[in-house]
Amino acid sequence: MSLSFDAVQAVLEQQVNPLLASHGGGVKLCSISPEGDIRVTFKGACATCPSMRETLDELVEGTLQGAFPEEKFRVIAVLDMDEELLNEARALLRARREAREAQQEAQQ
Repeated sequence: MSLSFDAVQAVLEQQVNPLLASHGGGVKLCSISPEGDIRVTFKGACATCPSMRETLDELVEGTLQGAFPEEKFRVIAVLDMDEELLNEARALLRARREAREAQQEAQQ
């Protein structure tokens, strides 16, 4: 089996996520670089679990190594932000900037 996005995603969904779901969490594949960097993000309870590093090394990377024994890769955990939350933060920052600019114009 080759190290494609679909193949890695299938392994995570079929072998890793059922185990993490029993703890109220999961892992999501974000990307695979040409150099073999597999970026994943943890979801739910796993995102804040103190054992996240061990889960990444032992469960996620170990399972992927078993599925792709001939491939060279590195698994990296990244933070994933909810797009809705990011949009809300952007709107708040935009409103603050506009209020500050309006205040500066009024003072001139």
